Amino acid sequence: MDEKRYYRAIGIFVSFGFLALFFLALRLSSGNFLYNTDQSYEVKIEFSNVGRLKPQSKIAISGVTVGRVKVIRLNPETFSADVICDIHADYKSIPDDSRVAVVTAGLLGDNYLTIYPGFSESFWHKGSVIEQSQTTPALVLEELISKVVSTLSSSKSLPTSAEIPS
Repeated sequence: MDEKRYYRAIGIFVSFGFLALFFLALRLSSGNFLYNTDQSYEVKIEFSNVGRLKPQSKIAISGVTVGRVKVIRLNPETFSADVICDIHADYKSIPDDSRVAVVTAGLLGDNYLTIYPGFSESFWHKGSVIEQSQTTPALVLEELISKVVSTLSSSKSLPTSAEIPS
């Protein structure tokens, strides 16, 4: 009888271990599969470049998550990126002149959207379209390095330490 209890206790312990690993993996993946889209409204945001933004990326205001990216697709008419987002219903008072930017968490982290609230008296609602003029595209590190290199190579010569006045 003691042997059965021993194996049952080990089984329960291992089950809790797997359950803990599952929730840890879910949390680290930045995908919130438990996010309830029934209590949210959908908006479309137009970008010229979304960088490495992915579906399920967070949408934040002042670091507080207010929604998730649902779908990213290319607009065949304008060749811009249309980002369909779910904004939680608790955040119905986002001014419609707010700016949206693709930002990076840390130097090489994941991209996500951040909203810089405006001052309008009217607010986002289901079906709102945030035009490209109200968005800031992703800063692509490779493009930035390329610009720096081309700027440095186009200058005739860089001053040597002897030429710099002290």
